[in-house]
Order: sequence, then C-alpha cells, then structure tokens
Amino acid sequence: MPTLEKIVCDVLEIDPATQGEISHTTHGEWTSIKQVQIMISLEDAYDVTFTGDEMASGTSVARLREMLAGKGVAA
Repeated sequence: MPTLEKIVCDVLEIDPATQGEISHTTHGEWTSIKQVQIMISLEDAYDVTFTGDEMASGTSVARLREMLAGKGVAA
C-alpha cells in the first residue's frame, strides 16, 4: 500500500522527496480539484469514506493523517 505522502505527491505531481509540510498553503499545485482527487485516492487506498466536511478540511498531510487515524488507519 502506498504511503499517505506518496498518494498526495502523486496526485499533486510533486517530488515525493519534498521536504517540509505538504499542504494547500505551501504547494500551489494543491487546488480544489486536486483536493477532491486526493480524498478519493485516500478513500480507495485505505477503504474509508469521508464526509463532505472532512473532504473540505483535509488540506495538509498532517491533517489527513489525523483524519485517517480517527478512522482507525495508521498512515
């Protein structure tokens, strides 16, 4: 299973070796369309479902990790 960072980097088409925080504020590639793609990719990869509010709030790798942990997924 790909890591959370790998999934996000693949969707954003950025280097997985990117250092530092990966979020919508640090990477211009993280658009609203990419946001939806990230969330759908995570649902598929981790067999979870996100609500609309969760989809809107998952705007960083750190936040996505918290959200997945809340669903019992160690990512």
